[in-house]
Amino acid sequence: MDTRVREGRAAAARRTRPLVLVVDDDAASRTLLRELVLLEGCDVIEAADGSEALAACEAHRPDMVLLDVLMPGMDGPDVARRLRRRGEEDAIVPIIFVTAVDDEAQLAECLAAGGDDFLVKPYSRAVLAAKLRAWMRTRELHEEVRRQRDALAAHKRRRDYEDELAKSVFARLVARGEEDPPNLRRLQVPAAEFCGDLVLAARTPDGRQRLLVGDFTGHGLPAALGAVPTADIFYAMTAKGFPLAAVADTIDRRLRQGLGPCMFLAAALIEISPELELVRALNAGLPDVLVLHTEEGRLWRVPADEPPLGVAGVERAWEPRRWRLDPAERIFVYSDGLLEAPLRDGGGTLGEEGLEALLLAHGAGDTVAALRARLCLDCPEGVSDDVTFVELGCAGLTVPVRGPRRAPAAADRGRWRVELEVGPELLRHGDPVLALMAFLDEAHALGPHRDALFVVLRELVANALEHGLLGLDSAAKADAEGFAAYYAERDRRLGALREGSIRLRLEHEPRADGGAFRLTVEDTGPGFDIDRLARADAPATAAHGRGLALVRALCERLEHRGRGNVAEAVYAWQAEPEE
Repeated sequence: MDTRVREGRAAAARRTRPLVLVVDDDAASRTLLRELVLLEGCDVIEAADGSEALAACEAHRPDMVLLDVLMPGMDGPDVARRLRRRGEEDAIVPIIFVTAVDDEAQLAECLAAGGDDFLVKPYSRAVLAAKLRAWMRTRELHEEVRRQRDALAAHKRRRDYEDELAKSVFARLVARGEEDPPNLRRLQVPAAEFCGDLVLAARTPDGRQRLLVGDFTGHGLPAALGAVPTADIFYAMTAKGFPLAAVADTIDRRLRQGLGPCMFLAAALIEISPELELVRALNAGLPDVLVLHTEEGRLWRVPADEPPLGVAGVERAWEPRRWRLDPAERIFVYSDGLLEAPLRDGGGTLGEEGLEALLLAHGAGDTVAALRARLCLDCPEGVSDDVTFVELGCAGLTVPVRGPRRAPAAADRGRWRVELEVGPELLRHGDPVLALMAFLDEAHALGPHRDALFVVLRELVANALEHGLLGLDSAAKADAEGFAAYYAERDRRLGALREGSIRLRLEHEPRADGGAFRLTVEDTGPGFDIDRLARADAPATAAHGRGLALVRALCERLEHRGRGNVAEAVYAWQAEPEE
């Protein structure tokens, strides 16, 4: 671009009045047009032939051209064609032909050459003024559209950069740089820039393999907001060996505090213990987890026993399903977006029956490749919801090599006792149950007893807090509205609590065939009617009220003393026979 052109563009950007180029080989006609245009508040430059017109356009970038049709040398249509070829793609310069002829063929040639309108001689000031105003409005509208387009393009470039940066940071925060284990294969297709589905995998210190597959409400960035705290809890508690139920419970509590009432996480947590040859699974709101026995061709389900995590007003039992680890089995966890994904042949969506048929046909091979071939995941219209599918194989798992095990007689079967007293501040902002579980993991090889002890402790502490210190009545939880009101009142009373405490005492007593944990929870409240609380327990099929019945089923003995404010449970365990 030469200096003349740059100066012309700069001048065009600075001017405040429209600039009209008048092109005519007749000086009198140019003068008349110039005066009429000046009367309409425009500035004017003139050209006596086609060459001057082209030069003037390059140097001044006029807003409109009034162009005579018949001129010696380069005529009007030829000038118009050259102006259009030189013009920028995003610029609009109306060309109005000035003519005294009415030949239709010549007028058609003018339009085909790039003309926009005609002004017939002799000139009418009213007609000229109307055409000037109309085409200036058109040009202004075009310029506004161009400015908005450029602004949107700049905004999109910034947004794309920020999205890429955010996705990179988000991926590092969630994945923690860990690669998927060899027995895990996944398929994930987001419906938006950010995926609202979550896949986390890690190992506990004693070699248990953990998997969390989650589906947040909706998709995109709003759905991904809960992924970071969920990943923080999952990785931190797995690294410390907390029970699967404790991980689910902590995530549930954090999401209820941090997400809005319409946001929740449907999730399945799977734990494989090669040492114990045991699989545990908690399904909270995801579609049925599918387990395929590849040798027998048998497919069975792990349904959702709990509502999604983060749903307020729900009392949970946290009872993982357990089954014996079989190397011939493969576990499949997926979000509902997979079932709604379109088929490549255009025949609807995959659905549950389609997924089961595909797994039975390809379950012993590459299920991810089979799904990619069956589903239209790369179609131009994309998918309507985040798609996630995870396969977890059970073959070839090894027990990690660890240092020498503690001598059972000296540690696991020893006698010890620990006490903890917590006041209002820790009850509001901490979790004494998790603190005690951390101690138990250090002091005792809990093995398969982790989940049961967590459930017992959680229930006894919840009763001491809600009924002992806060004086809440479980009868209020008879329906959904009562649940919501109950927990809202719980939060209010806990926030206002200024005195009182809960004392927890844990003792271990060795026995000939193993040992027993004695768990004592005492609160300083006025007491409550434990018999009424027990009668308020709902049937086992209900979504709430199973607490005391579950504790009694898990423990050797459960009794309450004093004013109902002292609960003592004895949980017995048996040692595995030594080889």
